[in-house]
Amino acid sequence: MEHYTCGIDIGTSSTKAVVFDPSLRKVFSVSVPYAFTDTREGAAELDPDQVADAAIRCLSRCAAHGAQAGTPLAFASFSSALHTLMAVDRSGNPLGGCLTWADVRPMEAIGTVRSFGNIYERTGCPPHAIYTPAKILWLRRRRPEAYRKAARFVTLKEYILHRLTGRWVADFGVASGGGLLNLHEKGWDRELLRALELQEDSLSPLADGTTVLSMKREWEERIGARFPLVLGSGDGQLANLGAGTYASRRFVATVGTSGAVRVFSPEARLDSRGRTWCYMLDRDTYVTGGAINNGGIVLGWLRSRLAYEYGEDGVAVPVYEDLSRMAEEVPPGAGGLLFLPFLTGERTPDWNAAARGVVLGLGMEHGFRHLVRAAMEGVAFRLNANFLVLQELAGEARDVIISGGVTHSRVWLQILADVLGRPLLLYPGAENSTLGAVLMGLKALGILDDYSQAPLPDKAERTVSPDPNNHGIYRELFALFQQAYDGTRAVIERLQDLRGTSPCGPF
Repeated sequence: MEHYTCGIDIGTSSTKAVVFDPSLRKVFSVSVPYAFTDTREGAAELDPDQVADAAIRCLSRCAAHGAQAGTPLAFASFSSALHTLMAVDRSGNPLGGCLTWADVRPMEAIGTVRSFGNIYERTGCPPHAIYTPAKILWLRRRRPEAYRKAARFVTLKEYILHRLTGRWVADFGVASGGGLLNLHEKGWDRELLRALELQEDSLSPLADGTTVLSMKREWEERIGARFPLVLGSGDGQLANLGAGTYASRRFVATVGTSGAVRVFSPEARLDSRGRTWCYMLDRDTYVTGGAINNGGIVLGWLRSRLAYEYGEDGVAVPVYEDLSRMAEEVPPGAGGLLFLPFLTGERTPDWNAAARGVVLGLGMEHGFRHLVRAAMEGVAFRLNANFLVLQELAGEARDVIISGGVTHSRVWLQILADVLGRPLLLYPGAENSTLGAVLMGLKALGILDDYSQAPLPDKAERTVSPDPNNHGIYRELFALFQQAYDGTRAVIERLQDLRGTSPCGPF
């Protein structure tokens, strides 16, 4: 009997599951959305049980689809967003919400993390608010009761798999994205644990992503099917795997809620200036890249906060297709606007967690559509800053495979191609993270000996070529964007200081 396979991706705005047939064609997908439960004063937390319930609903829907088609699931393999952290008690119950990559409050602990020495050389992760060391210190200071009761500090993926299987286990991919894993020893960094006053048993045991887990009987009954779960890896690493770049080492860019550009390597590749990160796909494969905090999250913010001119009294809020149409009405350069899209701080190449958004050039002649276009361009400029650094480390890229929610916006794709000056390749489905998870599952079950043997498309479904004239315009604008970022940085940092010392509290 033929079997379907399932890749499930636990994100920070939704959990999505995709069912593939034996030829790795998508036959079914389901997504369950959720939102941050707390966004005050830089917070970005998720309710772990809400996310776990979303994952279980996705698994149930996929299992039901397989049953209806007479083709049961062979397994479900997990992809997950990186940089989450939560405390649990001895029974595995959450002691509060789950901190995500978008939460900038741990920024206050960066000075202490820097005092631990050059952790980047060992972990591939510089001091930054997204990583576990800063989050641990923040929890200790700001949530002392939860910290005192904590038996473990785990990621969202670990928590969900513990609910489903009863086992605590961390894969190398997600663990390496936390900043506590020693890339060279392939274990928890003991020196960093001592500096944080953490015992190793407060973290989950490490395992390769091909580890196979069994669901508890109660969950098999609730989901309505019995199939193994595969540990998997991080969403970014699996996006590269699903894009078919395991052997070719081609660049892959993703723009979803956040964004990144990445490339595989057989060894840990570090930048002498610390402008990139280095994570693991599995025990033997590394991923070097750069990431931006602010991708589609910027359009989401615009959509919810600034859409007052769209409809009477702001009642009719535009959908994302409307935003793309608005951006298409404005030529490159957004009518003289520059949008520095740092709504949630920034990661690479300069690891500036204190960065905040800036709009320059705003005048009475500008409308909402200009802001949308400028926001798309600003995100593209930040991705380009990382792209240029990655080329220094890994060599020049002829083209870039593109994935993520950005693939649904024709105008944003064209902006990205024009800014990068490289063709963007879109492959069928663009379900790279879930497909990468399935490839890892196929290897786990012995169905696939090597990732390069996977029956993936060898030709792009569509190519978005850069416009030479627009590329010339954007090269000049990118230089201005960099000047604007450097020139406003001290002002933004001072505003952050004033915000923290205001007698009236945050303003």
